[in-house]
Amino acid sequence: MRKVVLITILLLCSLGTLIAQSVINASGEYTYIAPSNVSIEEAKQIALERARLQCLADCFGTIVNQAHTTMMRAVDGESEVSHFLLGESEVKGEWLGDLKQPVYKITYDEVTGSNIVHVKVFGKVREIRKPKIDVSVQILCNGITPRHERERFYEGDQLFLSFTSPVAGYLCVYLVDEDANAFCLLPYSSSSQGVHSVAANKKHVFFSNEQSDGNELVDEYAMSCIHDGEMNMFYIVYSPNTFSKAIDQLSSSLQQLKLKQLQDWLLDIQSKDADLQVIRKTIIINKLRQ
Repeated sequence: MRKVVLITILLLCSLGTLIAQSVINASGEYTYIAPSNVSIEEAKQIALERARLQCLADCFGTIVNQAHTTMMRAVDGESEVSHFLLGESEVKGEWLGDLKQPVYKITYDEVTGSNIVHVKVFGKVREIRKPKIDVSVQILCNGITPRHERERFYEGDQLFLSFTSPVAGYLCVYLVDEDANAFCLLPYSSSSQGVHSVAANKKHVFFSNEQSDGNELVDEYAMSCIHDGEMNMFYIVYSPNTFSKAIDQLSSSLQQLKLKQLQDWLLDIQSKDADLQVIRKTIIINKLRQ
């Protein structure tokens, strides 16, 4: 009996080591030449995301899918053949969180009139060994149909979010502003639960009283900004396994914490749950023109 117990303990220790080794430290960098119509904040965000993707590709490689299509049509009585080669790359890893803040270097090219954004990133990453659950997330503006999906909002526009998953699970939604403040939008501020449950194969629309699932008190939002072109980022956190949101404070009816606290929490729960996924979506909020 003692030998069996010993073997079991050794096996558990080995599994623990394998799990710990699946999360590694990594760093990378990327240089983005921004067109003149892209703001500095947008350029920094684009450079950041591409640096993380490049880092993941360097660590774990990519999957490249290609599809070849031939189209034929008649033009002035003659046949015209067109060939299309579509390529798509997907990295085989995921960025769990930052070990330290990204380091930016921004220069201006007077010849081309372009801002050149160079960024170095440092984070914890993990190889993706099985497909993630295919979920659908849409940020909606002034309406709840797919045609209301937007990346650009104006002051006063109403915010909605739709979410669909083939598997029942649990959901949290955060919004981060340019001052590194993170606001928990879901679960709603009146909820006593640490997470919002979602049913399988059902389109959930949040921040709308008309689309409420039941007797819950729904928080509704109209967008605002301090300056024109303000960038906000959504963190949509989903897992088929139960979890609980980060500790926050109630400030002016909003559940609030700092971005660093949110990132630490995300790193912790992603390290413990390989099924959990964080979908990031960025929006730009503009001032109304007079």
